[in-house]
Amino acid sequence: MTVARHCRKPASTIPGTETLHDAAEQMATERVGSLVVVKGRSPVGVVTDRDIALGVLARGLDPEAASVAEIASTPAVVVGTELPLREASATMRRHGLRRVPVVDGEGAVVGVLAGDDLVRLIALELTCLADVAAEQIPIGVRSGSAEAGPARDVEQYARKLTTIPEDASAGEVGRIMASEHIGCVVMVDRKGVPAGVVTDRDLVVRVVARGLGVDAPAAGAMSTSVVTIDARASLEQAASEMSSQGIRRLLVLREAHPVGIVTYDDLIVALGSELHDLGAAMQAAREREHRA
Repeated sequence: MTVARHCRKPASTIPGTETLHDAAEQMATERVGSLVVVKGRSPVGVVTDRDIALGVLARGLDPEAASVAEIASTPAVVVGTELPLREASATMRRHGLRRVPVVDGEGAVVGVLAGDDLVRLIALELTCLADVAAEQIPIGVRSGSAEAGPARDVEQYARKLTTIPEDASAGEVGRIMASEHIGCVVMVDRKGVPAGVVTDRDLVVRVVARGLGVDAPAAGAMSTSVVTIDARASLEQAASEMSSQGIRRLLVLREAHPVGIVTYDDLIVALGSELHDLGAAMQAAREREHRA
């Protein structure tokens, strides 16, 4: 399978000479989290919503004056349309990227390959392999609760919760995100009760794109519906809740008190690590069998 079959087309692009405000408006309008920075038809970099949020709200850049080229990640790491997906995935891993521009034989950008695209493909393939494995389990073992095995609590995948008063400014939230290397904060009221969640994307779409500054109240960018999940819930329940709600993060509660936050990225990283370990174990077992 090649990149051409699974990348997103067309790519959302922007010249490096455009302002950060222009980029934020385009992201809001097109509902995308990144733009390929181009010179003519050739990709020269990538700018993300996080780049803009931290550039404007943490570093204090003027969104009406600063250009996209000032904060874009350059040079652009690209993959060709005919490159096998496995090699494209290796390129993304090697450079630590979530998405890469896709170019044709002439070097013109034609699309974007995102990590989410690969996750969906791998999930489909793993489902097929799981069906194969299930068919090979003895019938007596397959019946009843033993088929599914013990569920894992979602709390083991949760990360530390970062909170901030709901009267904080957008600039304060941006600086916290930059200093703690996080993409979201939970805003709490005077009693410490969660009032909503603000992400770096919220700051771009609801602050920068609307022409508001660092002193704007962060609450204006807040998603007021906080979706929660019990710490004892299973990973499957967490994934199902994210899917049904169309969200990428859940506030984890233990006895009604927030104890952490679990994100889509956290689950992918954790499961990817487990799959890597499983693959290594199966490879070692196969090599041992061949030596016997």
